[in-house]
Amino acid sequence: MKRTLLYTFVFLLFSIVTNAVTVPIDCNKPGAAGKIHTYLKLLNPLGPNTLKISGTCHENIVIQSFDRLSLIAAPGAVLKDASGGQKPVINITDSQRIYIQGFTISGGSSGVLCFDGSLCRFSGNTIERSTNAGVWVDDSQATFSGDVFQDTGDPGLSITASNVFASGVTVQRSLGAGIYDADGSVLEAYQMNIQDNGGDGIAVLSQSHMELGGSTVNNNAYNGIDVGFQSEVLLPQNTVTTNGYDGVSISDLSLADFFGGGTFTGNGADIWCGGQYSVAGNIQAATYGTTNCPVPSAQAGASKRTAPLPRLIRPQ
Repeated sequence: MKRTLLYTFVFLLFSIVTNAVTVPIDCNKPGAAGKIHTYLKLLNPLGPNTLKISGTCHENIVIQSFDRLSLIAAPGAVLKDASGGQKPVINITDSQRIYIQGFTISGGSSGVLCFDGSLCRFSGNTIERSTNAGVWVDDSQATFSGDVFQDTGDPGLSITASNVFASGVTVQRSLGAGIYDADGSVLEAYQMNIQDNGGDGIAVLSQSHMELGGSTVNNNAYNGIDVGFQSEVLLPQNTVTTNGYDGVSISDLSLADFFGGGTFTGNGADIWCGGQYSVAGNIQAATYGTTNCPVPSAQAGASKRTAPLPRLIRPQ
């Protein structure tokens, strides 16, 4: 094992000079040779670095002040909590262009934290069985493509003071909300499947914004989509059905715009305007069963937006 680490260290020193490192890691190896943090200590944090990981990794990984770091899973690779639920499985802080692909990430206080001005990219991961949030993005940017969040604490995906883009993501069976978008965050999401969560399917709160398109929000215990406290959502062409309370609940100086249509049926109330000064824009474009929101006459036509939704600047 010592000889393996010596060879790896010499290889990494040479690779730093050539400015590119790709390191295979087999987590089924005993001792330090099978630990991701062993190799992170040897890398130039400026990158680019790629770790190709196989086996089941029992550890809690800290990625701090790295740039251009990729963790790529071999088929069946698992990143599993070793702290008894006291620490996140992956803690990313003050880092840029961190790419996590293809893992099952299991347990931990959270599956992944993306904190402190980081840029995190996720693709094809399954995040499950965390005590709290599956992934928590705070004061950072993140992208998700084809990931699955399931059987997590509350929520499946937490977004606070951050920008997030997501496509083809499933969030299911969280103990609380499927997605929590709050504290001035912006979420742009398409082809999502948000189902069977113990709270709201999606909560957009505290001066936050969301555009959700071509998605299904079904069978959540509370509201399908809860919009409150001076928040705004755009909802083109979604299906929001059979949620325990309202399909879309709008309250407290908030706006939901239904331009582009969509189906909102089989909920407690399909579109609900509550609290003070809540607005359902372009509600006449949607298909719904019940609402207490004002519905314009056919002659009124579609309303015009006066201010655009803040958009995520997607990382290149």
